[in-house]
Amino acid sequence: MRNWRVVLGVLSGIVAVVVIAGFGATSAGTKPYDTSLMANWMQAIGSIGAIIGAVWVSSEQHRRDVTRRMEEQDKANFLVSAELAWLSHDIVGFVNQFIYVEAGTTHSFAMHDSDIGDLLDRLSWCRQRAAHKGQLAMVGALRESLTQAIRILKLRELHPELPFGKQDIENFSEAREKALEVSNAANGIALKKQYSA
Repeated sequence: MRNWRVVLGVLSGIVAVVVIAGFGATSAGTKPYDTSLMANWMQAIGSIGAIIGAVWVSSEQHRRDVTRRMEEQDKANFLVSAELAWLSHDIVGFVNQFIYVEAGTTHSFAMHDSDIGDLLDRLSWCRQRAAHKGQLAMVGALRESLTQAIRILKLRELHPELPFGKQDIENFSEAREKALEVSNAANGIALKKQYSA
């Protein structure tokens, strides 16, 4: 459809140039045909056409650039949203490991630094590419949830004989709830206001 419009526009332009030039070369039909007047009119029409063409090319290029930037932004937003959904699920899974821990008990957890490093790297990636404040709030809440659980576990890693306290259990529960809230928002289950755009 667009190609027919371009062809029709070009043909209309050619007809308009011939009519205007012929009209100008005869001084609106009051004089006989004059080749010098025709040349002047053709030059004037050509100059105007060149200006119009330059403006059209510039606006078309701008439109394409805007479209390309919007497509790239949409793709980037999709990637960040998808990674936040996966990452929040993984952090909920990490924190859920400690859902049955009770106060007064000791436990030795195998916590690999590479796994934690991977989660933190992914959080950093999301933070750098967040498209709006809601996504930044999600990253912040996930990071807080993860680091809260890691602090408790690192202390137990250094002192395995140290039992979990009531505050530790509450902190685990809070970290889990926070991660779950973000996961629900990132996966479109229940979006809270602070996580919206």
